[in-house]
Amino acid sequence: AYIAGFDAVEERSDALKELGIVPQFDVYYPDLTVGEHLMMYAAMKGVVQRKQREWAADIATKVGLGSDDVFNRRAGALSGGMRRRLSIAVALLSNPRVLFLDEPTTGLDPDMKRGIWNIIENMRQDRCIILTTHAMDEAEALCNRIGIMAKGTMKCIGTQSDLRDRYGSTYELTFTVPVNTDTSDEGVEAYLVESYDDKVKVVSTFGGTRVFTIDKEGVDLAELFETIVKGQEAGLYFEWGINNTSLDEVFIAITAESEGVEAGEL
Repeated sequence: AYIAGFDAVEERSDALKELGIVPQFDVYYPDLTVGEHLMMYAAMKGVVQRKQREWAADIATKVGLGSDDVFNRRAGALSGGMRRRLSIAVALLSNPRVLFLDEPTTGLDPDMKRGIWNIIENMRQDRCIILTTHAMDEAEALCNRIGIMAKGTMKCIGTQSDLRDRYGSTYELTFTVPVNTDTSDEGVEAYLVESYDDKVKVVSTFGGTRVFTIDKEGVDLAELFETIVKGQEAGLYFEWGINNTSLDEVFIAITAESEGVEAGEL
């Protein structure tokens, strides 16, 4: 195996210099400040002493830990999101060309998760990033190519579009029905079944929202649009949307295939 052009066995030392790793669980010293962490790791990376503070402050700023208050705060007093930023900062200290991120947003609230996503997006330039995650929305937001594993084996790899084309077999239809429509009302479902019979499946019915999938096989997209518009004109719903197969559905399809069952059985 090669890392940034270096043989991982014969040129191990050079390869490791080009590699940064953010583990799933943050490793930190509670009594050390953010700045002390970064200066310590900068020294380990070979940064000369007179430049260590400057180097640490620059990296801290890039990950949102650069203010005096945070830079001088003990790691034990940081929030989960800030500790995650510290782990990323440590991995970036040597300006690695290859960066591994293991479950980078596990356990973080949505706002913190978006903050970490922004950091990852901003550091992609001239760098290979390999990210492991169970969150398909994270993969969709950050990854150019996606590989899906099941039972310890890589089952597929490709762009989002490739995977959807290869494994996605349905369209997802979302409708917003009039306010006073009862949740038990099956008007939209009956209307779709009339045209597409057993190709239509109910995904969810909640409040004023109805979600269905429809099998792509044998369905002309232009005709589907025409059918949906006619339903809107008839007053069955006032808003609608159509999406290609989601990455969650792709993941379920691949996992089901590896388990030898139908996707609906998982």
